[in-house]
Amino acid sequence: MSEKQENQTPKKTGYYMGLGLAFGIILGAAMGLALGNMAFMGAGLAIGVAIGAALDQRHKQDDA
Repeated sequence: MSEKQENQTPKKTGYYMGLGLAFGIILGAAMGLALGNMAFMGAGLAIGVAIGAALDQRHKQDDA
């Protein structure tokens, strides 16, 4: 292995997307249970994925 390859750290792709996904499921499930309609789980999931994708994109731009 060359010295250049040893010093490179693996990039975290999708890290914030995963966090957003988990947060969205928890938020949506809580809203669904509180309001008696589990359709809110999908809405929370969509919001979490959107926020996670935006954070991943911003993190990717900062690294470039």
